Amino acid sequence: MELSGSRKYNTIIRKKLVGKFDKIKDKSDYMAIYNIITQDIGNNFSTNRNGIFINMNLLSDECIEKLLEFVNDKLNLTLSSTETEKVNYKSYKFDEKRLDGHFFYS
Repeated sequence: MELSGSRKYNTIIRKKLVGKFDKIKDKSDYMAIYNIITQDIGNNFSTNRNGIFINMNLLSDECIEKLLEFVNDKLNLTLSSTETEKVNYKSYKFDEKRLDGHFFYS
């Protein structure tokens, strides 16, 4: 485990990373995250029927970098690949009246 003074990524960044995990919906992406983490800390995590629990402070800066890259790539891919709603443009028609060669709207 790294000393807190020598870490590149502080606790706030690590918490934000965990928040980004919530935005991922694909199970295969979670498996990739799991694999990245286990390459770094092995089986140094807790499990129960509610899931897997990882102490983010155990992860090295290199692992955090890999996770940040992965999550940012997946979120950007997800956001760009989703179909955006088409914006329906509705023009408003004003009552045009022509008066001496000029238009005015009422």
